[in-house]
Amino acid sequence: MKNQILFSIIFGLLTVPLFAQTMTLNHSLIFKKKQRAQVDFPHDVHLSADTLSCKSCHHLYNDKEENILDEGTLEEGKVNCAACHVHATPSKLEKAFHGQCIPCHINYRKAKKKSGPESCGKCHPKKRIIN
Repeated sequence: MKNQILFSIIFGLLTVPLFAQTMTLNHSLIFKKKQRAQVDFPHDVHLSADTLSCKSCHHLYNDKEENILDEGTLEEGKVNCAACHVHATPSKLEKAFHGQCIPCHINYRKAKKKSGPESCGKCHPKKRIIN
């Protein structure tokens, strides 16, 4: 019993930085000329949603269009889109970000569930532009 409690405490301490945080999505190496501010992404809020899993956002598709990602391979600091999509153009990466986030937020709103922002200024507040 003591070992289980100790394991739970250690596991909890090790996973808090990855799961209980707000991450800043700032891909300044790709988006050289910013028109909008970076996005503060509440990772913990998304993980606590009852219908989401890591694979809801992170993906690795095979030739059958199945998401075969092993969630155990996700590492803190290396899970952003640009880490895998290194050759994406700014317009393709922007389209991927918006295509991943906005439809999900719309679906949650339509299902009368708590949802995230759907407009530019709600995700990209003008006062946070950093070059």
